[in-house]
Formats: sequence, C-alpha cells, structure tokens
Amino acid sequence: MALAALACACQPREPFSCASSEQCVSGGIRGTCETTGFCSFDDPACDGGRRYEPNAGDGLGGTCVPAAPTPPGPEVCGAVSQTCCKTGPACLSNGRCSGGTCASCVVDVSFGHHAACLVKHDGTVWCAGENGAGELGFGIAGTPVPTWTQARDSTSAVIGDATAIAAGSEHACALRAGGTVWCWGSGFGTSAVQVLKLDDTPLAGIIELRAGAGFRCGRDGNGGIWCWGAGGAGQLGDGTTTTRGRAAPVLDAVGGPPTTGAVSLSIGSSHSCIRKADDSIWCWGSNGSARIGDGTTTNVLLPKKIATGLSVAAGKHHTCTVHLDGTVWCAGESWRNRIGNGVGTYDMPAPATYPTPVQVVTTRGGPPLTNASAVFTGGLSCALVNKAAYCWGDNLYGQIGTGAGTTTPAPVLTTNGKPLTGVDRMAAFGPHACAFRDDGEILCWGRGIDGEFGDGTFNNRGLATSLGFSCQ
Repeated sequence: MALAALACACQPREPFSCASSEQCVSGGIRGTCETTGFCSFDDPACDGGRRYEPNAGDGLGGTCVPAAPTPPGPEVCGAVSQTCCKTGPACLSNGRCSGGTCASCVVDVSFGHHAACLVKHDGTVWCAGENGAGELGFGIAGTPVPTWTQARDSTSAVIGDATAIAAGSEHACALRAGGTVWCWGSGFGTSAVQVLKLDDTPLAGIIELRAGAGFRCGRDGNGGIWCWGAGGAGQLGDGTTTTRGRAAPVLDAVGGPPTTGAVSLSIGSSHSCIRKADDSIWCWGSNGSARIGDGTTTNVLLPKKIATGLSVAAGKHHTCTVHLDGTVWCAGESWRNRIGNGVGTYDMPAPATYPTPVQVVTTRGGPPLTNASAVFTGGLSCALVNKAAYCWGDNLYGQIGTGAGTTTPAPVLTTNGKPLTGVDRMAAFGPHACAFRDDGEILCWGRGIDGEFGDGTFNNRGLATSLGFSCQ
C-alpha cells in the first residue's frame, strides 16, 4: 500500500512498514525504504540526506537517517613513518616494522669520491662502488662493485655495532660502539682497522665523524676535534704540516690547549671547519683558491675564526656559511659556479676566485637567498630553506639534482618532478648529495658510473631518488 493512500490525518494509525522503495510515495515524490522497514524522504538538512516520514515506527518518525559509513579504501601503510601493513609485506623494501610503524632500514649514508657506504639499522656496514683501494671494506681490492657489499674488520668479522659512517676519497671510516673509529681503504687496507691516538690507545668518545681527501676528523662529546692522515697543508689543525697515522687533538695554539666547544664539524677535500656553541665559525687547512675565505691564499695551520653563523660547510675548493640572519655566503673558487652569486657562465675557462665571502643570490643580480638554516658542500653547494633543498653549481653527473647546472640556487627535484621538501639534513661529498627527510626516507643523486648507488647499475642520477636499500 502506497504511503499516499495512508496520509489521512483524521485519526491515529499504525506505522506503515515498507518492503520496497516503490511503496514509499508521498505527494507524488518517491522515497526510500530503509533497512529498518520504514520510509524516508530526501532532506538536505540531514547529514545522511534523508529523514524518516513522521509516522515511522520504533521512535524513528521525523528523525534523520544516519549517514552511511564511508566504505573502506585501500590500506595506507608500508612507507616510512606509516603504520605497518596487516597483509602482505609489513613495509616497503626500504623500511622495517618497529612498534607498529615502518622505520628506515638505513641510519646513515656517506658518499666518497667514487664509492658509498651506509649503516643499516642493525649496525652492519655496507658499501658499493669503486674498490681499487679497498674502499668497500670486504677484504679485497679490485674492480667496482655495483651492489651493496658488507664491510668487515681486520679479524674478518662483520661490523655489527656501527652508528655512523664517513666516506672520503678512496677510504671510509665507521663510528662504532663506545665512540671508537675504524677505517679502511687507502692508507688502511682492505678491511677495517681501529684508529689509535698518539699514545697508541684507541680513539674513543667520538660522536661525529667526517672524512676528506686523505685525512679525517672526529668530534668528541666535549666539543674537541681529533684529526689524522695527510697534514701537508695544515689539515690536522695542530700548527704543523705533519702527516700522522695516529689521531691527535686540534689545538688553539702551537703547543697550546686543545680546541673545545665545537657543536658541528665539516670537512672539505683538504680543509675543515667547525661551529662552536657561541655560533662562531672556525676553519683550518689548505687555503688554495682562497677556500677558507679569510682574504688570503695562505694555508691555515690552526683554527681561525672566519664568521658567526648558523651553519658552515667546507667544500672541495670553497666554503659556505649561513649567517644568523639566514643569508648564505660563500668564498673560494667558483669552478662551475659553486659560489652561487650568479656571475659568469656555467663552464668558465678560468674560474673566478673570491678570497672573501660573497652573498648567494636567488637569480643573477637578484635578491639574496634568505631563510636558510643549513648549508652543505662537496663538489657542489646546497642549502636548506624551510626544509626544502636548493642546490647550485656543478652538474656534470647530475649532482645538483635540479635537472641542469645552475649559477644560483634552484629546487632539487624528485623523480616525480616535484621539489624535494621535508628535509632535516643533507650530506654532500664530491659529485654526490643525499637528503634525510623527516619521515625517515633517504634520497640521493649524482655520480653513479662506478655503481656507487648499489642498485646494480652504473648510471648517474639527475634527480633525488630513494636510496632503495632493502632490509632483507
């Protein structure tokens, strides 16, 4: 019986129960027979879009029909920082399930000149790329290896307690339990050996590790700096030009006390810089091409204050700093425009040299780059601006990550063509760069012709690409 036929209001009636929507008609308007067995009609004032007719039973008369629950969509899970999937693999290949959330398989990665090494979440160390000097650390020197290979120490045991990694030119070093340091490659051998101090006791208590071209330095928990290796240009920061196989502290003066108060450390090809707790920035080492930015080309054998700022990065032949106002300044050789001031062409026949820092600008002759929080350099230059990555300079191998070389900062792009954002920190050495995102993902780009990306290929990467290291 149609509802319209029961619309008489002259006396009470029993609620009309429907079996199909064809039975729900009022004033010529078709309604809906709900699963409750009572009729409803369209009403935009209800969240569900319908209201029960006034005489519906079970106390539903005149009330809104509840909105239908949203049908479940595909499960969003598996990526770093997302929940672990309930079906299939819990996490994507570059993640692992930890406490119900996918976490990165990799805790640190560093690229040397033609090789790369990383630390897996379990403390193991894996390397790929050029191996002529044994820089992959698995006990044999030879041809490049384009897949990740596990590094070992001098007892042939795999390294299983690493917390950080630093790859330099033809060598690498791992930071291990207790802040000890173990290195391999040129000057060390084909498997990791422990670094000792001048008194032949192990170097320990190191919390930050960096490597350059033939030398390396570590920062301890007290803000002191320890260096060892090539020192002919003052790289070891003790006032001498001595090369040492043992680690010794960087000094404030010849024969004086060790430098203290460092909160960050950066190493270029042959010079180093630190930032202290009071935001003062100090550098030492080779000053060829005026790379330290003190107005001279004289090598600096002891730490020398060059600026005050938020960040410093020692590059291949240049140094960049972020001042307290968020502007970026660079000094040294502008080979392929690493200085970022927009002057000159990309391939200059004779690169200009800037003995004192010049300001990095957004376009040639345009306004300065501002709001930077950190700067990173290798054979290129990069800055973080509001957690987005910007790079400039040499792009011979795609290491700028912008698709083309540029004389001023340009956004690094991911493989989907979108700007790389959400970046906490970056790392750069030689023709490579990596970004560590706040969701745990690590993306890298640049030179790959020795297989240093570990993906089985010998291809360069011109855009930021997920490292893709598997937990398996």
